[in-house]
Amino acid sequence: MSGRVRTTLPLKMGAGVGVIVALSFVTMAATTVSLLLVPGAQVAGLISGLFTVGIVALIGAISWPGRVEVTDTELVAHGGRWNVERVALTDIVSATPTMNPLASPFAWSLDRVSIRSGGLPLLVSTTDNEALLAAIAGASPSLALVDGAVRRV
Repeated sequence: MSGRVRTTLPLKMGAGVGVIVALSFVTMAATTVSLLLVPGAQVAGLISGLFTVGIVALIGAISWPGRVEVTDTELVAHGGRWNVERVALTDIVSATPTMNPLASPFAWSLDRVSIRSGGLPLLVSTTDNEALLAAIAGASPSLALVDGAVRRV
């Protein structure tokens, strides 16, 4: 059960999201041109357009709204409407800045924080990773911010 929310930080959208959206708009423009100029291309253009709209909608559903909350008892990462990851503050071993390129629905930028607990690390990328580290350290007396990283004391 979550305690009182101490800090909420929005997820940072990296350049990759912008590239995907830009390519989607280019595809939509090409589809529109083919619909207007190429005889018989209406069905293919319509299918291409619907596919592009679906991809953009999927990206939006996966990533928005994205945020990380630090409560009195846990860290809660929200990656869109359906993806929520909870880590109890008592389970956190460390939280360190990283540029780990592994995929994560909570880290669309390579400017990330790796939060280690029992299993695989949770990778998050907020608009202010330093504030996230300070919030994690400040939420638990057994965690301390040392040299830009959170460690168990």
